[in-house]
Amino acid sequence: MESKTLPNLGTLRGMAPLIQIISVGKAKRGFDYLKTGEADYTKRLKPYATVQLLEVADCPPSPTLPEKKALEIEAERLAPYLQSAGCVVALAIDGKAWTSEQLAQQLTHWVDCAANPPNRGRTGGRPAPIIMVIGSAYGLAPSVVAQASAAWSLSPLTFPHPLVKVLVLEQIYRAYKILSNEPYHKA
Repeated sequence: MESKTLPNLGTLRGMAPLIQIISVGKAKRGFDYLKTGEADYTKRLKPYATVQLLEVADCPPSPTLPEKKALEIEAERLAPYLQSAGCVVALAIDGKAWTSEQLAQQLTHWVDCAANPPNRGRTGGRPAPIIMVIGSAYGLAPSVVAQASAAWSLSPLTFPHPLVKVLVLEQIYRAYKILSNEPYHKA
């Protein structure tokens, strides 16, 4: 890896940011093996960030509930979390795909945004959380994506929530290792 000018990691290490990964809907059976990956990366991230994995109830597909209404209900369930966010990142299939190095740069922006959130009235204390939102089978409501500082696409493929959580955790860990110029990432 060639030498790069790295951002000031003081904000990244000084007060560990709170990263909340919120999925809309619960994992179905058969994904228990991914809990090990979640636990492993959550533990690896402890020197860099506090990570919380949260779930809000989804609206299961129903012939009597239009998709638009289901997305609105899910957005209402997410609202209390999003209101306290310093930075919201929507995981969306039509979001931006980044290289690992680009994601590391995005992470520095998200950490700075959470430490100094616009229009949130925070003064001192713990930074507001960085919230990463994984949508339901319907995706995310347009209102949720509109509130996001960024829309991030892991791939044009569709993945189950438990796998997305592990992928996001691994990529955040990789980003911190890149920013810290520590071994892990092979460019």
